[in-house]
Amino acid sequence: MLFGPLPQTLPHFTLSGEILKFRDVVRYVGVFFQSTHRNIFASHYTEKRDCAVGSARAITGCNLLVGNRRMPPSITKQLYTALVDCHLTHGCEIMPDTDPGLLRILEDIQLRFLRRMLGLSTNSVITPLYTETGIMPIRTRRVSLMLRYLKYLIELPDTHYASLALAENVNLRNSLPCWLTDLDYAINQLPGNHRLPDLRALDGALIDKLIKAIEFSTKTNLQSHIDTWSKLSLLCHRLEPKEEGPAKPQIIGLRHYLTQILNHSHRRTITKLLCGDAVDFTPTIFMHLRLPPPPN
Repeated sequence: MLFGPLPQTLPHFTLSGEILKFRDVVRYVGVFFQSTHRNIFASHYTEKRDCAVGSARAITGCNLLVGNRRMPPSITKQLYTALVDCHLTHGCEIMPDTDPGLLRILEDIQLRFLRRMLGLSTNSVITPLYTETGIMPIRTRRVSLMLRYLKYLIELPDTHYASLALAENVNLRNSLPCWLTDLDYAINQLPGNHRLPDLRALDGALIDKLIKAIEFSTKTNLQSHIDTWSKLSLLCHRLEPKEEGPAKPQIIGLRHYLTQILNHSHRRTITKLLCGDAVDFTPTIFMHLRLPPPPN
């Protein structure tokens, strides 16, 4: 492989008398590298997108065997976590999301799957896809995994090769592009005003605190969408029932109606109504309905 500008005449390399062929994509320890794209991981994004699509279609096939849209959302969520999420997050520790276009192809897979899981239309509101299932947006999840990997790196001995590479990134961070600057960019694209502190004063506890702050900001951003969008008025100020004790506010989580309503048709109707996806029965119409007075 040749990285950077290609010479007008490619050199010939031979091994045991055979001319070696040039390649623009190669797989190394499970990660695809591409030499003809400005993002060397571009091919990895598309490969994992295709793998995630294949897994999602397999889950959809199971759903058809059970009965169209009859698979319980709790089971579908487990299958997503086991078979789809692993592809959407594969290799994210070493490749911070600096290309919005490449990240979008992963987000599209997640959105399509969650809409299918809840039985919503292809143009439904995005926010309830996360608040009703308890699944974190993929860009936030990928940054969370990157920070956990950073926590692993800073706890390595100083003589470890990965620790030495991290030390070089610390030196490059303020002057040249590197893995840490890409991580800074990925964090800045998330809701909230978060920034990775100087690594010389960073420890595992501070990274855990930053992860919680980023996830909290994402949840708060989702809640602000619910509070301001008229289509989601039925989701405002609601309390989630608990197995023990009184109901409490909960921004995201697998909702009780998705697990307790066994009739799939009734469950889908309730979901579409709450998520503002009902065509003929929107929350606004629901609020203005008036039942006829009872007979004397």
